[in-house]
Amino acid sequence: MASVIKKYTDELSGDYLSKFLNAYFKQCSVYDDNLMELSFETESSFPSHDYACFEYENRILRIQSSPHMVSSGTTGGYIWDAGVAMADHIILNAPGIVKGRNVVELGSGTGLVGIVASVFGNAQNVCLTDLAGVLKRYAEPNAQAYDNITCREFDWRYPEAFDFGEFDVLLASDVLYDPEIVPVLVKVLEKAREGGVDCYIAQRIRNPDTFKLFLNSFPKNIDIIDMPEQGSHFFYSNPARDIKLIHLL
Repeated sequence: MASVIKKYTDELSGDYLSKFLNAYFKQCSVYDDNLMELSFETESSFPSHDYACFEYENRILRIQSSPHMVSSGTTGGYIWDAGVAMADHIILNAPGIVKGRNVVELGSGTGLVGIVASVFGNAQNVCLTDLAGVLKRYAEPNAQAYDNITCREFDWRYPEAFDFGEFDVLLASDVLYDPEIVPVLVKVLEKAREGGVDCYIAQRIRNPDTFKLFLNSFPKNIDIIDMPEQGSHFFYSNPARDIKLIHLL
């Protein structure tokens, strides 16, 4: 489907293509990276811009995001509860996780987790990574106010192209959205761990089989933490009883 639409991109008006992608994403059941990238390239009106506000210690973070879900559990612009839960966890445990350390956020989307690591967790430097279209639309606008936050394109299919050597900690949230992504993500995490990077993944368990598949890839040196049902600082839109924090030791 993506290749067919791409073929005719130059022949279709931006407005028509935008409306088509809008309609397609609302009814599709399978996430397609190529179509998502195409929607960014054509400046489609979907997902639209919105802002989410997070407050702690009388400081408010205004995060540009999208109120829409492109498909089940998959869009770089939507702020998922696992990310909010991880942000809350960082505030509670910053000295043991990110304080004074160099942090990379994997699949950062809006960059909420990385920004919280910088602003409230006192990380030394933070790098937000995602596909180019997501970075341009969400992460870069959100990160531009912070001197110690940078953005870098990273396609997980090519882990060899990314240097983890400058980082101490890897953060990721809601990245297990499809069983096909598991082996790709595992290779990325293995590369990070080989470089001595401390890895934390926050995940809502939507598909127990996908979650189990991921855990079985790391049979040893793994710690699973149950997140509290409600955050101490940030509000989750849904109870967090099925959100787990995975620490690869």
